[in-house]
Amino acid sequence: MINGIDVSHWQLVADWGKVSDAGYRFAFLKATDGMAGTDPSFKVNLPACRRARVLAGAYHFFRPLEPFGAQAEAFLTQAQGVSLAALDLEWTKTAVHEVEDWDQVSADSRMNYVRGWLEQVEAAGVTPVVYTSTAFIQQYLSGADFLSRYPLWIPRYADSAGELPAPWAKWTFWQHSCMGRVEGIVGKVDLNIFDGSEEELRFIFRDPG
Repeated sequence: MINGIDVSHWQLVADWGKVSDAGYRFAFLKATDGMAGTDPSFKVNLPACRRARVLAGAYHFFRPLEPFGAQAEAFLTQAQGVSLAALDLEWTKTAVHEVEDWDQVSADSRMNYVRGWLEQVEAAGVTPVVYTSTAFIQQYLSGADFLSRYPLWIPRYADSAGELPAPWAKWTFWQHSCMGRVEGIVGKVDLNIFDGSEEELRFIFRDPG
């Protein structure tokens, strides 16, 4: 298993070289949020990450009340040159809404929106990964068998990844802590593990080595 991190504008990465020297081989960088939100740290982190030889993927925070096509296009525009894309599926209730955003979308529409984003990104030549929890899938995307085509990145802050959401039989990435301390990063950071070898990691990130 191989260690990695994920970051957004909430973290200040002062030195990617130190992150690499500390043994972290990959990172997911937040690129976009919905159809209009871009993470201001992405354009700085991506080239710095690559110079330090840390494998870099990007992630998108999905908003179910916004058009999935516009969200996919915003992501692809922001994350040009990235080969691995994580779709972040989690609760999105905002202060202006009385109910959870996902509850305002029908079950069929939820399936179509998520599948649409994944297929649009995949058609652009980028490999999708799905970041989500067992509880979220059980509540909002139960029966979404098409998700099994994509690697699972599961968050669970415990000694194991625990019960996996159907239809997945295994996880590929596991976010096991949100309280990590890593040399080169100011403050706390999410810690992840890749379930595979160095060669398999380079393959999924399309890195020739």
